[in-house]
Amino acid sequence: IKNASIEEVYGILWWQLKSIILATKTKDAKEAGIKSFPYSKAKKFSQNFTTAELDSLATELIKIYHESRRSGADLSTRLERFVLAIGK
Repeated sequence: IKNASIEEVYGILWWQLKSIILATKTKDAKEAGIKSFPYSKAKKFSQNFTTAELDSLATELIKIYHESRRSGADLSTRLERFVLAIGK
């Protein structure tokens, strides 16, 4: 994302992951409380992960953010590692 701060990138990743998790727990966009296009995208992406994998990704993403704030760990590097590890 051009000219976005690392916090903005984190926010986008977090929002998308939450949408994917929400799509697995609801039957349609109305129940999820989101527009139909992002819901359909999230529903499609959700098929690539198990519920346990999504929960693990959410836990790890939260951990990355808080550790970067508490210990000064580099958020940019941690997010890059996180994204690259998803495909493994």
